[in-house]
Amino acid sequence: MLARPLALTVCLLCFVLTVPALAQPQGNLDMKVLGTTISKPGRIDVDGDPSQPYVILIAARQQDWVYKGTTLNVPPDFLAITSSLPGFVGSLDGAGQASAAYVVPNNSAWDDLVLYAQTITLSGNGQVAAVSEVSVAPLNLPGTFLATLGSLNRDRALQTANPLDDACRVLFIGGGSGNLSGASSLRSMEVFDLRDQRFTHVGDLLRARAIHTSTTLDDGRVLVVGGIDTSWNVESTCELVAPGSSFGVSFTGSMSRARTGHAAAKLADGRVLVTGGTDTFASVTQLIQGITSLSEIHDPASGAWSPGPSLGEPRFAHTMTRLADGRWLIAGGLTWVPVAGVPIPVISGTAEILDPSTMTIGATGNLNTPRLAHRTARLPDGRVLLVGGAGGNAANPTAITDCEIFDPSSNSFQVTGSLIGASAYARPVAVSGGRYLVAGGVQGALFTPSAQTIAQLYDPATGTWSPTAGPLQVGRGFHTTTPMPDGSILITGGGDTTLNTTSTAERYTD
Repeated sequence: MLARPLALTVCLLCFVLTVPALAQPQGNLDMKVLGTTISKPGRIDVDGDPSQPYVILIAARQQDWVYKGTTLNVPPDFLAITSSLPGFVGSLDGAGQASAAYVVPNNSAWDDLVLYAQTITLSGNGQVAAVSEVSVAPLNLPGTFLATLGSLNRDRALQTANPLDDACRVLFIGGGSGNLSGASSLRSMEVFDLRDQRFTHVGDLLRARAIHTSTTLDDGRVLVVGGIDTSWNVESTCELVAPGSSFGVSFTGSMSRARTGHAAAKLADGRVLVTGGTDTFASVTQLIQGITSLSEIHDPASGAWSPGPSLGEPRFAHTMTRLADGRWLIAGGLTWVPVAGVPIPVISGTAEILDPSTMTIGATGNLNTPRLAHRTARLPDGRVLLVGGAGGNAANPTAITDCEIFDPSSNSFQVTGSLIGASAYARPVAVSGGRYLVAGGVQGALFTPSAQTIAQLYDPATGTWSPTAGPLQVGRGFHTTTPMPDGSILITGGGDTTLNTTSTAERYTD
């Protein structure tokens, strides 16, 4: 049974919810719903003014019936849930924080239900002090994908995704729209908010860009580098996006050469290193000729670029992965070798190590399978997983299933289990149980690719891949895959199975 003051608080809140003055959220109060997988635990985090009494209200419906800027209308049956669960009624601590734990019922009938939550705090005289926005969280079965309640404002692929400092929001920048055989680069930016499952247009770049990089700086700004414009010209210009109420955009220093298909890494001192890439997309031959081994370093303090160390060979569509000791593994990519003065394309099977303390790059062991357009993840034990990509004939690279692991202790690569289905441009992200999810990706020849709905899980303990409980709802390639603070994975945009860009997004939970 509830203590009398808490029971009184619930009754009082039932009354104030009917007062028109509460039609709008008010005051300093925020909340996050973390965990919406059926049969799995979750929690709700509340952040407001210290020591105030609070009540977390929840409700659920089969469809989206609440929008931002409202007060939640809680049915009596759900009010009973609020009064019975630990932590749903109480007082914020001295830092103004509280958490409430729960377990989503193990009932398949709850699949596709939408959970709504809102927090209300009271002042010392029993008046309403603050009302949070409504947080929206669709429920789904473990190992499956569920469409987000909102879609992108613009269909896009080849965009970048940067989590913002509150972790619940993700900034999507640029990309291409239309059929990927001739997509038009975009200037637009939008933000996904986990709390209401919506995408909001927040502004535009000064230049349209696709196949660019975007790196979050130490001060929260985002450095956007290179890429291709609407005419498929490669950019040397760079921009800074300042997340906030206005998402201001400004040019910063330009690189000494145009780049796309490069890799970018934020160093420990806050500077950004970009390596490789090509300076032209005019034709396949010119793309190959334009691939460089040069690197440059951006200093956020001055906005200027300076030369960095040269790679051991030119690289395009390669990877840079930070090792546990602060060094960087640079692996694979498309390169070229001169034959009778003519650059001949080769898929790289080499790797290098960058040491930022000396700003030098040196060779390490070779890959077992030459690859480009692959993706990587650093495992908890410090090793690096390299997933798929494209291999075979450099004149017509084809998606592969081969995976391998780099061991920094021996500077060597070991073969591990192969993907169930070949995949390029598909990022592995950590999920529960120490496993890694690869969702969708490009299959077939890179010059005539197709997207896929397959999603697969890698278990480092066994070195094997297995399918998820359900496939993607939409086939995707050239999309983004972003871990969210509730443990879900946000999969956004990309080209569908016909390579037309999509505005849809979905979330995976396990």
